[in-house]
Amino acid sequence: MIGTIEVCCFRLQQGQLQVLLSKRKSEPYLNQFGLIGGGILPAEDTDIRDTAIRILRQRANISSQYLEQVNTLANNHRDPRDWSICCLFLAIITPEQKVLPHCKWINVFDLINSKVNLAFDHLSLIQQALLRLINKTQYSSLPVHFFQDQFTLPELQDAFETILRSKLPKAAFRRRLNRPDILVETGEKDRSQNRPAALYRSAEQHLLVHYDQLMKGHSTTHSEIERML
Repeated sequence: MIGTIEVCCFRLQQGQLQVLLSKRKSEPYLNQFGLIGGGILPAEDTDIRDTAIRILRQRANISSQYLEQVNTLANNHRDPRDWSICCLFLAIITPEQKVLPHCKWINVFDLINSKVNLAFDHLSLIQQALLRLINKTQYSSLPVHFFQDQFTLPELQDAFETILRSKLPKAAFRRRLNRPDILVETGEKDRSQNRPAALYRSAEQHLLVHYDQLMKGHSTTHSEIERML
């Protein structure tokens, strides 16, 4: 039996939600693109989360702001060599990180709509990770983790809207997110625009706040993604 950890990495760049692909250097699927992945090293990894972190570092030269296990799959047909078990992780990557030459970022919605042939069942894995990201964006503060340092409230709202592919009411969004357990005002201003905007940072690096109600304005995107699966 073959066991692998596959990591679906997302970032926000130039108004796009992008997914990271890696060109395979060996069979099967030589020279085809797929997710960042690899096997467990018992001498180095204490658990599968450690494996995912190591794989991102070794295979792409990146580290994640946020990492979550999405699913575990096992069957006799996802890998042509043998029975295979796979643990799928979702990772959020900040845009300033540089990946290795065999890796590339691509708009995830364009990728799914194109139905391109990826290695193994990786297109399905990307769809699963994307649905988890969208769902969690509807009821949590997850997109805060797409920012490394400081950001404005309009930038944060743009992040939510890019993931959900839907406009959100400004006042309701700010009531939901501008809370001291989520955001901390830095006291500095972004003066790159005509009207300076206050800069914020995450209240805690790995904090994830959940809400009782879904984010308004998400329904069309949610149904669209579910039809893709």
